[in-house]
Amino acid sequence: MTKPKRQTAEQHGNTWHERGPTWKHARRLYLKYPLLPAIDLAKILGVSRQAIDQYVKDLKDERERRREEAIANLKRREGL
Repeated sequence: MTKPKRQTAEQHGNTWHERGPTWKHARRLYLKYPLLPAIDLAKILGVSRQAIDQYVKDLKDERERRREEAIANLKRREGL
């Protein structure tokens, strides 16, 4: 059974057109954990992979830069 619109709208903001806490949380986690696959992020937040792609489409370059930094830091720590 699906939830009424008034209950699911809380995830999105006051109206369906506003960005809500799920959008903000997804963007923050997407940049904070650059080595975490987007599908795992979608499972954590309980949204679809397509929703994650829409939330973070303008952050892909920033995440790629952070991912390269994270990999370099891991290699440096492990002495590789």
